[in-house]
Amino acid sequence: MHKHLKELLKGGEQEQREAFGLWKKYAQMGVDRGSDHEFFVAAWYQVGTMYLDGTGTERDLANAKEWLRRASEAGHPEAKLALGGI
Repeated sequence: MHKHLKELLKGGEQEQREAFGLWKKYAQMGVDRGSDHEFFVAAWYQVGTMYLDGTGTERDLANAKEWLRRASEAGHPEAKLALGGI
């Protein structure tokens, strides 16, 4: 699954929007389930960086911080770094 989503990110604008929608769906599933499973944490990080960079969605620093904070608190090391750069 990760591989398919990563490939979408390498595509054009339409593929990136599709990837954002899927990552956001999985990220929200983790929130709804109250789970910090590795896959959901990766989704939180990915959604945060997509908001930060404006990949597949409009750039939104508030949402980027929220998703990156969630991933960081779950122990995602790159999320901690990304938060420090905002």
